Parts: sequence; C-alpha cells; structure tokens
Amino acid sequence: MLGYYLIDTPRSGPANMAADQCMLERSAAENIPLIRFYQWQRPTLSLGYFQKYEDRLVLPSSQQIEVVRRATGGGAIVHHFDWTYAVSIPNSLLGTGKSTSTSIGASQRLYESVHSGVVSWLCGQGWNARMWDATCPAATSTGTGCSFLCFHRRSKGDIVIGDSKVMGSAQRRLPGAVLQHGSLLLQRSPHTPSLPGLRELPNSITGQIASSSVDEHLLNTVPEFREQILSALHTLISVSFEPLACATELLPNVNLEGDSAFSAASWTRKV
Repeated sequence: MLGYYLIDTPRSGPANMAADQCMLERSAAENIPLIRFYQWQRPTLSLGYFQKYEDRLVLPSSQQIEVVRRATGGGAIVHHFDWTYAVSIPNSLLGTGKSTSTSIGASQRLYESVHSGVVSWLCGQGWNARMWDATCPAATSTGTGCSFLCFHRRSKGDIVIGDSKVMGSAQRRLPGAVLQHGSLLLQRSPHTPSLPGLRELPNSITGQIASSSVDEHLLNTVPEFREQILSALHTLISVSFEPLACATELLPNVNLEGDSAFSAASWTRKV
C-alpha cells in the first residue's frame, strides 16, 4: 500500500480545518493514509471542539486575530510561528479494526510515534527535548485546573523542553480512520507572550537565538522535520509515502477556498 503527502500552500483557518476533515473522510472511504504539511495565511486562533467561544476573552492579546474551531479537542492554539501537520490513517493500519466510534481521541500509538520521531530530531538539533509524563514539570494551571491554551496544558506524549511545551497534537476518529494534527512552536508570538518557542529555548548547538524573527537555522530544517514525521509513520504502519504536487491531488473535487462548515459563525461560536 502507498500513502501520499502534500506540502501545501498557506491557507486560511477555515480552509485548513476543512482540508484536515476532508483528509479524514477520504482515508476512511478509500482506506488510504494521507499527510499534509501546512501553514497559515495570517495569525489564527484555533479553538478546541469543546471550548466556548467566549473563553477567548481570557487571552486579550489574541482578540484581533482570526478565529476558527477545530473538529478535534484540546486547548486553543495561536498559529503564528509554527509548523503544522495533519495525518489521516485508516483504522486497519493502526490495528484498531472497523470501529464505529466517532469520539474525539483515538490512538496513543499514533500520537507517541509521531512525537517520538520529532523528539529524536529535536535532540539531534541541540534541544534537550522529551515526551511529557508524570515525572516532568507540572502544567501551568488555571483556576478551573485546565488552561485555555494547548501549550499551557500537558498530556502524556506532549513534547517539552525543560518546562516548556513545544509540540502538541489532537485527534478525531471517524468509522474507518483517525485524524491527527498538531503544531511545533518555533517562536514566541506577540499574541501568546507567555509561550516561548524553539528560538527562545536553550540549544547546545546554536545557543539561544537572539534575532527578532524565526532563525534561518530553523527555516532550513523544516524539510528534516517533515522527513522525521514521514519516517515515523513509515515505521508505525509500514507504508511508503509519495509526494503530491497540489491540493487537488490530495483532495479531488474539494474546493478548499469555498465556504465550509468551518467558516460558518454557527460552528465557530457554538457552545
């Protein structure tokens, strides 16, 4: 079996979420694994499926940016200086059978496989990264015990450097397939000043980077980041991935720039 991957062009929040959902549906219908690496046209706040729209008021620095709601759970993410990926895998390749569950969350094996590959790559690049577990520093907490921002939360398998989380992912299952998408935080955003990225964290090779924008070293390593995820998935499900040239090859007959459920105010603002 072959899988396919796309290095996509930057898109709006609704278009990115629609693409991830369509990937999941195609994997479920055609029993095919798909990967997409993507960026965002502008700074965007993505809410987790269960979060209230009004909760974004706790983050005043993000009030002026675009908002989209994900189909996956977890905390909010400001997509500004990050690398984002999505992978959809048929249940049959993950050994989960033909589940009829549509619950959010699906496969710890998939989560940890991708993250362990990224940890190995980060360590090779000079960051002392590890996957979070109960022995790591505790997560930042709010009065309710659950922070608004994903990168203030901690779950088993999240990637941390010291006490800073730099990568998290979220999942959704349909009958037949699992979607996982996530972000690697490169640099502190003015919209989330409490969250350092790789650029601000100690690195044994480059030292702490002092430039005002994403460092050239980081930009030059994005192909390695992608290859690490492709390699981790090849190891997990024994599938080789071939590149695609454009989104219409990944998602035939889908107009990603048209209206979708993810662009509707009723979806974004739902309780």
